[in-house]
Amino acid sequence: MSTVRGILEQFLRQFEASYESLNRIEISRSAFLHNFDLLKNLFKAKHVIPVLKSNAYGHGFETILKILEDRDVPCVAVDGYHEALEVRAISDVDVLVMATVLPENFSKIETRHTIYVIQDMSVLNVMTNGRRSVRIHLEFDTGMNRQGFDLLELKDVLQILKDNPQIELEGVMTHFYDANQPGRQSIDEQLRQFDDIVSRIKKAGFKPQYIHAAKTSGFSRYKSQHLNTIRPGAGLYGINPFSDTASDWHKKLSELKPVLSMYSRLVKIRQIEKGTGVGYGHTFTAGRKTKLGILPVGYYEGINETLGNAGSLRYRSVAVPIVGKICMNHVHLDLTDTKAKLWEEIEVISADPSAPNSLKRWWQDHGLYPYISAVRLSPHIRRRIVD
Repeated sequence: MSTVRGILEQFLRQFEASYESLNRIEISRSAFLHNFDLLKNLFKAKHVIPVLKSNAYGHGFETILKILEDRDVPCVAVDGYHEALEVRAISDVDVLVMATVLPENFSKIETRHTIYVIQDMSVLNVMTNGRRSVRIHLEFDTGMNRQGFDLLELKDVLQILKDNPQIELEGVMTHFYDANQPGRQSIDEQLRQFDDIVSRIKKAGFKPQYIHAAKTSGFSRYKSQHLNTIRPGAGLYGINPFSDTASDWHKKLSELKPVLSMYSRLVKIRQIEKGTGVGYGHTFTAGRKTKLGILPVGYYEGINETLGNAGSLRYRSVAVPIVGKICMNHVHLDLTDTKAKLWEEIEVISADPSAPNSLKRWWQDHGLYPYISAVRLSPHIRRRIVD
């Protein structure tokens, strides 16, 4: 049975490689590596743990892991164990699982190449019962009030680790709750608490190798006596998390380059008369004789419904309006002022931040936060690495 399955999987891979898809996402190797180096150098980080959760922020596990082969990383961070399995099927890199794992699952999961963020005493106790060697990062809550140990639990946590040398304390982390708001003092207070926690851990004789906090917007602001590792997510993919373009923090990250672009093919072109309605509910009525183009992308593929009758895509760098409601797998375009032909390409998402169909402009013009738009792109769309 396994032999048959292997033959089938090989056939499907060969078929997919030769099959010309209607939709594709392009991932720029040079832009991603530029962002990686920029962030590491800008914040003088000793280590970088790239965050690849949610299918690498919609950019695709396989493509990003392939690109990361050109950089030295201690591990990559994902959300749940299911994502760790996806990464392990593609790459030999170690994986940091940041989400909670049910205590009853620890006897069943991989520990050799997988590291776990531990945030709860009950989970830590279960790990001691198993007597398995495992590497962990302890997360402490400093104000997010989400995951993490409280300061009052620190003494008990350290005692458990002393009594169980098979549990290796590899890292310590926290998460900022207000990092995207320039001028707030919350990060300073959270960092003060976190530095105090790390100092106590080191005083107890532990030597965690990786001390990390926050996302791109967080580590662009802090000063700490202990932090030596950055844990970037959005910034790696060229997304500047600061909306205030005049802020110092936005300027620090202004050299980030968008990594993703997306394309589709016109599958139908029709001429409609003035007064003709388009799409569900006829929310658009042609005000003139109109050349209408149909693309096989919709809200299932990740095109937000907000863009219906409001957004635009591009044909040969010319903006073309989206008309009518966004369908599950289709959008309508007004191509009247173009010479577009059947099967030609339309740029759905542009890597040019100034373009009306860039993730940045979708944020500015339509309130669609960039990495939310990115992570909602269907994983079934083919990703391809380009230079």
